[in-house]
Amino acid sequence: MGKYGKEYWKSEEYRNSRKERARVIYLLIKDKVEKLEQPFLSIGCGPGILERELSRLLGKEIFGLEIDKDVLVSKDNVIIGDGRELPFKENTFEFILLNHVIEHIPHPHAVIKEIRRVLKPSGLVYVATPNLLWPYEVHYRLPFVHWLPGNLKDVMVKIFRRGEAFEDVYLLSYTRIKKLFENEGFKIYNLLPEMMFRKKEALRKKWWKIATSIVKYLPLIRNLITTHLSPQHTFLAIKEK
Repeated sequence: MGKYGKEYWKSEEYRNSRKERARVIYLLIKDKVEKLEQPFLSIGCGPGILERELSRLLGKEIFGLEIDKDVLVSKDNVIIGDGRELPFKENTFEFILLNHVIEHIPHPHAVIKEIRRVLKPSGLVYVATPNLLWPYEVHYRLPFVHWLPGNLKDVMVKIFRRGEAFEDVYLLSYTRIKKLFENEGFKIYNLLPEMMFRKKEALRKKWWKIATSIVKYLPLIRNLITTHLSPQHTFLAIKEK
């Protein structure tokens, strides 16, 4: 995936971006998880940089689960395993992090089912994933490529030297991802309104602040932007008893 391959994961740029993302997540969830019992779990933790920074900010122990041992920067608090068969007992965790992972899983319902199994009643899952309906595909850094038929995706990726094929990315719309979690007994709490309109310190780009200051007075557009037309989905899934 070009810039987003394993070599990039070892760079200072990537480390800084993960620390900044941990800060954003912290601002969004700190008041919702402060009373939850540790340890927390992060599925698909990659190098584990975000998890270590978020653990420091929250003052909570966070275990990481990663299927690819070669991407790890440190093996501390990381278990090698598959999200489709979580190596934990039922009702183990009160909080699980699923940060930009579900779009790399071709059949995500299996992972969601496992998450429900290991999550305690009323436990929370933080979910962030790019939006299928957003025109820019962030993994290959190309506009519209994810909307093309399979063969054309591969051609575009090759032409723009982003790799040999468009692979391992399965983007979801808001309607689809909401349905996946609700079908497994979760209630969805959308974090984007909070992120965009009530916690502006979590936004890294100045143009977002200008845009949201206008849109907040237009309820219909605001609702569309925070659900179907957002660059990414960001929500808490709450396990119903």
